[in-house]
Amino acid sequence: MVSSIILLLYFVLFYVYVYSWIKINALENMSYTETVSVIIACRNEDQNILKIISCLKRQHFDKNKLELIFINDHSEDKTLELLEKQQQNCSYIQVVNLNNSIKGKKNAIREGVKVATGNIILCTDADCEMGRSWIQTIVNYFEFSSCKFVSGPVVLNQDDHLFSMYQQLELLSLVSTSAAAIGLNKVTLCNGANLAFRREDYLDINQKDFDKFRTDDLSLLHYFNDKFKNCIFFVKDKEAIVYTDKQNSIVSYISQKMRWISSSGYFTDLHIILISLLVYLVNLLLFYSFLQIIYSFIFMFDLFLICYFLLIIITKVLIDFLFLNTILVFFNKENLLKYLFPFAIINSIITVVIVPLSFIIPLKWKGRKL
Repeated sequence: MVSSIILLLYFVLFYVYVYSWIKINALENMSYTETVSVIIACRNEDQNILKIISCLKRQHFDKNKLELIFINDHSEDKTLELLEKQQQNCSYIQVVNLNNSIKGKKNAIREGVKVATGNIILCTDADCEMGRSWIQTIVNYFEFSSCKFVSGPVVLNQDDHLFSMYQQLELLSLVSTSAAAIGLNKVTLCNGANLAFRREDYLDINQKDFDKFRTDDLSLLHYFNDKFKNCIFFVKDKEAIVYTDKQNSIVSYISQKMRWISSSGYFTDLHIILISLLVYLVNLLLFYSFLQIIYSFIFMFDLFLICYFLLIIITKVLIDFLFLNTILVFFNKENLLKYLFPFAIINSIITVVIVPLSFIIPLKWKGRKL
């Protein structure tokens, strides 16, 4: 009975999400003409920095209205050296080197916004790539006076390894559910690799409120959502996609997932808590059903129990399929659907284990304790 109620609620949630996703439309024939500053916080990115600079230089956007601001967050490799060399050869590149008293991505971005001159701030990461119309596509939304914050899609670079495809499917699920939530004016998540906001609104954030921020992206998203009504937009446009690389090892993947979970765990919005709890319970139910099937096969064969728990698994996967089928068509990733069943099992195991650990184990990022 309990399992049926959980799955019914899960179905209703994703039925609403599908409806919301379909309603989101891309803008047409708009051309924002104000000034733009792209801010990238960098720490030990000498393997990536030239790639992102090349992508940004190729943008189809008036370079007289564009500045690229790179914030060096105490890099210990050749990041600063490469940035300073690029700055000498490009008039619209600016490099800010953080002093010893300022550390961390959220603080780096704040320092970048302070020196920026653009009316619109775009944020991305040093290990990302994007198409030539990325800037124009994102900033077009600020033609609407009601727009205060824009969230864009982030996708993993194409890779045919199973571990990569698992990460691709997981990230696309997060991107699409967060987009659907924005469409419902019930924001949940965004990705710091692809977001934008108005500089003047950001500078209005007082230091007391800023000190409460736990992250550079989610905290900002919820700040704008709380301060302004219906001000968040999601860019459902392929030209707005930012591409990033997968995690190369299980350890780095788990570490990343734990950072994401821990950073979102302090929000007090009731709808976020309820949705997170529902998703966790569904994964717990899936994990438990999977264990019960294995146990029944090994120790006491019970066809009824096997069928019952198998039905739970199939129901959950079908709900995911109905939602992701629409999403993956948009991203041209329909090939991932054939892996949905095994990936759902794997994800349930990882989720059930990692969520509680994320609030217990101290986390680190690039050698720093979070």
